[in-house]
Amino acid sequence: MKKIIVQKQEIVFENQKTSITISDILNSDVTFRMLFEHNNSIMTLLDPYYGKIIDVNPAAAKFYGYSRDKLRSMYINQINMLSSEIIQDAMIKGIKEGSTYIFPHKLSNGEIRTVEVLNSAIKIKGKFILINIINDITHRIEMENALRESEEKYRTLFEEDPNYGILLRTDGIIIDVNKNATKLLGLSKKELIGKHYSVFTKPEDIEFRKDKINSILQGKLLEPFEFRFINKKGDIFWIKVNLKPVMNNEKVIYIILIGLDITENKKAENKLQESEKKYRDLAELLPQTIFETDLNGNITFVNRVGHQIFGYDPEELVKEVNMIQILVPEDRARAMKNNQRILSGERLPFGEFTALKKDGTSFQIIVNTNPIIFEDKIIGLRGILVDITELKEAENKIKTSLKEKETLLMEIHHRVKNNMQIISSLLNLQKKYVDDEEAVNVLQESQNRVRSMAIIHENLYQSKDLTHINFVHYIQSLVYNLFYSYNIKETQIKPILKIEDINLNMETAVPCGLIISEIISNSLKYAFPNEMKGEIIVSLKSKNDSYQLCISDNGIGLPEDINFDNIKTLGILLVNTLTEQIDGKVTIYRDPGTRYEISFKEQIYKERI
Repeated sequence: MKKIIVQKQEIVFENQKTSITISDILNSDVTFRMLFEHNNSIMTLLDPYYGKIIDVNPAAAKFYGYSRDKLRSMYINQINMLSSEIIQDAMIKGIKEGSTYIFPHKLSNGEIRTVEVLNSAIKIKGKFILINIINDITHRIEMENALRESEEKYRTLFEEDPNYGILLRTDGIIIDVNKNATKLLGLSKKELIGKHYSVFTKPEDIEFRKDKINSILQGKLLEPFEFRFINKKGDIFWIKVNLKPVMNNEKVIYIILIGLDITENKKAENKLQESEKKYRDLAELLPQTIFETDLNGNITFVNRVGHQIFGYDPEELVKEVNMIQILVPEDRARAMKNNQRILSGERLPFGEFTALKKDGTSFQIIVNTNPIIFEDKIIGLRGILVDITELKEAENKIKTSLKEKETLLMEIHHRVKNNMQIISSLLNLQKKYVDDEEAVNVLQESQNRVRSMAIIHENLYQSKDLTHINFVHYIQSLVYNLFYSYNIKETQIKPILKIEDINLNMETAVPCGLIISEIISNSLKYAFPNEMKGEIIVSLKSKNDSYQLCISDNGIGLPEDINFDNIKTLGILLVNTLTEQIDGKVTIYRDPGTRYEISFKEQIYKERI
């Protein structure tokens, strides 16, 4: 008697002291033998005592890749590679009650296949043998593993998806939700699964959602759509919903809802719409034409005033008219060029054009245009257009009036100059009838003073600016007139002028001219006696908001005993008075020669009327 003990179980094989041989099988029941040999299932016969393979059918030989004789010489653990304890346990259970196991089996080429083994005992000639019916389930196991892996991936993807995921039955019953959906709705999975989708749908939206689900069931492909969700607290969320069917044998069995929260976008969109409405309302209230165009210049918006000014119906301007077409032909090329410059990012000032009404009437406009930028991209043009017909008429009237006034003012300067020249001529005639030298000098100085003022009016008469004197030209004329008046040749006394390009108004030019005339006259009369040669230098420079006038000569200079604070000669008194008149300060230096330095500021014109 042989005993096999496994996990404290004792199985006794009575009268089986020797192993079963192939002859025992050959001499067994003929029916069993026929079933064994011709069965398509893989079958093996095992000696339960030793685990030796007694026989295999042709299907087994083909499956394992060994010859039948080879397999008959092998033990089962050479195929299933299991430990003796596991093999013995399987054999014991097979003898007692039969059992089914899933084992890995190794083929002759080394390939491992997963098999399902139906293990049961039969008696042949009073001896127990184990018959194994083997089914190759490798492919099934692979499919099950793939399905399990797919299910795990789906579960992970579904749960971790940042969007809201809800799985519905075709009747709208919730069968699964992910954590984001539960968080949004404020309900747990337990509270949601088994409920109808109306639990998170506003009553007025139920029919809309029902229509969408029916479209899916009818096989229609739906574009993502916006939908309102309501949570447990009653808060409203806008969700962009994508509904997709889950099919089985061309039949919809589930509907999966994937949603993206667009509540903030919706709020921003509503604010943008409010802003757009305010802009449109404001545009309608403005008394000027407000317009928008696309990149090709086609009008996409124009306010009420624009329709009225151009005489078009609202539909005509927006649908049929290009912005360039409302201009006269000769202005269109310039307008197109300006638009291209604006679209390239250049900022342009107001442009003046001639526009055409629907009836062909032309009128003057000014236009200011800027690009319309959306998401950092220029998508068109927006501008303001103003009818300036009345302004142009008023401008022309003003220009005409201004031209008349300028002509009148030039005539006044011309007449003042002529009158002063007459006075100068009278003084010159008077000198011929006076024998007293002092009287002649007085008349000469008066004549020079009148001439200095006449030169100013002559410059103003010849200038485009009737309010300012160019001092470069003025001093040149003044100095050369003084030299001529005193009959001084440049070979004796040389005038040197260092004058910046300075313009002074009438309030400053007249006193400044008289000062220069008085000082140069003094130098010509007294600084160079006995035909003494020398230089007179006149310099005028600007410094910040003031001017520096310097007149110097290299003559004999002023007498030593002269008192600057008590000079009673008319010329010096006049220089002091005129300097005060232009808020200036005069400083006199007498070594070498004589130098006058006068600092002053330009006077502000004082209204006289």
